[in-house]
Amino acid sequence: MSWLENIRRWIDGDGTIDSGNSLSVNPAVGRKGDVFAVQVAQEIARVMEQEMFSPPGGPANVPPRYILYLSNRLNRRWVGQKRKLLLAWITAQISNRASQLTARQLAMRALHIEIRTELR
Repeated sequence: MSWLENIRRWIDGDGTIDSGNSLSVNPAVGRKGDVFAVQVAQEIARVMEQEMFSPPGGPANVPPRYILYLSNRLNRRWVGQKRKLLLAWITAQISNRASQLTARQLAMRALHIEIRTELR
């Protein structure tokens, strides 16, 4: 099983992760950055599932925009290319999850995830 498939299964809430891969996504043994990315993706997927609306006979509607608030400490840690890769990976995972949630047409043109810094 691929690393990406493990993450998808974990996001889906399967809970069984093949730890024989080169990169573990198990929060107890994974790298902090990997664990953080997976946890963010899981939380966005959870919100998306809660907010999804599927009218009878119509396309499924999921929220197209999500805002991720980071603490000042995390904001300093996730900068530059690392931040861009995080956003790209999370966007891809959430887009895949949105299409998995509905067997019919999905009424979402584009998914947008924005990172903001916590106000304090």
